[in-house]
Amino acid sequence: MVFDRGYTDHEWFMSLTEQGVYFVTRLKENADYGVVEKREVPQRRGVLRDEVVFFYKLAQASQEAFFRRIGGMAMKSSLTLLVVVLLLLNFMAGCVPSANESKGTAGEHDLVAGFWLGLWHGFIAPIVFVVSLFKNNLGIYEVHNNEAWYNFGYLFGLACFFGGGGNQAARRRKTAVPG
Repeated sequence: MVFDRGYTDHEWFMSLTEQGVYFVTRLKENADYGVVEKREVPQRRGVLRDEVVFFYKLAQASQEAFFRRIGGMAMKSSLTLLVVVLLLLNFMAGCVPSANESKGTAGEHDLVAGFWLGLWHGFIAPIVFVVSLFKNNLGIYEVHNNEAWYNFGYLFGLACFFGGGGNQAARRRKTAVPG
């Protein structure tokens, strides 16, 4: 039997236990209970504690009833993470540009830009961007391209302009090795 923490009738809990009924519920945050035994936590993901508890209300009524309290948080945090990731992916998918309608068509110089032109455009893009702030007729990306190879060249050119990071990684490795 499964029920939510709106049902906190301790006598009913005891009655269910006496009848051999197994049940699962969430404990209210202000529940008044004591821990009788702390059990070894199984090596399963998400279980943080496994305890045998009693409720003070039942103990004051001279009724002995022990319950097992298993606590975990992985379900809630994993579910929250999943929801956040799905929302971000949905948001990012809405920001994806539409297909390039000029793909594969020649531009004003009867040219379809490929890898090499993409490499050059990527390399000069930071400089052209600054200049384009003052001149309206400049663009930093050629729309008349062959898509994948132009884009690869463009990104590779940008990486070359900014150093690619490989040089810094090699320097850090050399300084970390005593010699």
